[in-house]
Amino acid sequence: MQVAVKLDIRRHLWNLTVNVFDRNVLDQVPSRIARADSACMRSVRFRPASRADVRRGEPTPARLLAAAKSWGFQLHKLDPDTLAAAPYDMLVIDYSRDGKAALALTPEQVDKIRIKPDGERRIVLAYLSIGEAETYRYYWKWYWGWFFGVFAPRWLGSEDPEWPGNYSVRYWQEGWQKIIFGGEDGYLERIVKAGFDGVYLDRVDAYVDMAMEKRNARGLMIAFVKALAERARALKPGFLIVPQNAEALLTDASYRAVIDGLGTGGPAVRR
Repeated sequence: MQVAVKLDIRRHLWNLTVNVFDRNVLDQVPSRIARADSACMRSVRFRPASRADVRRGEPTPARLLAAAKSWGFQLHKLDPDTLAAAPYDMLVIDYSRDGKAALALTPEQVDKIRIKPDGERRIVLAYLSIGEAETYRYYWKWYWGWFFGVFAPRWLGSEDPEWPGNYSVRYWQEGWQKIIFGGEDGYLERIVKAGFDGVYLDRVDAYVDMAMEKRNARGLMIAFVKALAERARALKPGFLIVPQNAEALLTDASYRAVIDGLGTGGPAVRR
């Protein structure tokens, strides 16, 4: 499939085109890194680096993100050597080779991926879906889908008809939030421990789908992202938060204050 993407990282707005694979045919095609190169650029506002960062002149994640001019996107069939050989200034990858804990990337592997072939440092973000649950993730229980979901947790919603194996979630409920950032074994905690520079949040726009069920779904999503960002930066100062889509939330100043960039993608076109 081909997805139109633009990456707004506060300093620049790029219109990008990314070639990615349909989830249903991933096993039928060779693995490769989807490419996103700068096509056009204009200035926008961005959060400046801290005084301490400027004084030290260190290549902090925020400074590297603001300077990035190309990025790659790979969620399946991850190979640290292949990723390390990619030239991109930023990579968005899964935290695990298959979504499960057994094949999670190690800190050593993430460190290797972080260095570009020219020896320069790059940004490495971990993909994290906070608006949908995925059946191939470590947290999924095999019995949740039995008997029309009678054994499923209260926060679990219906399956996405366009993406089999992906389920809507009542993201404001404690059970789901504990999975995402709850204690030593939370999803976010695993990502931080692996050494990623930040997270690339997917399905932040799920609040639109949940508006019929929850009147203040928009505000609850903003609160969710803010709580996630607070927890992440308590674990690792300077941790980057880059949501995908949900541009309408940018009108909220408190939401803008906790994110470091925005990735937007058009609808997938199946082939």
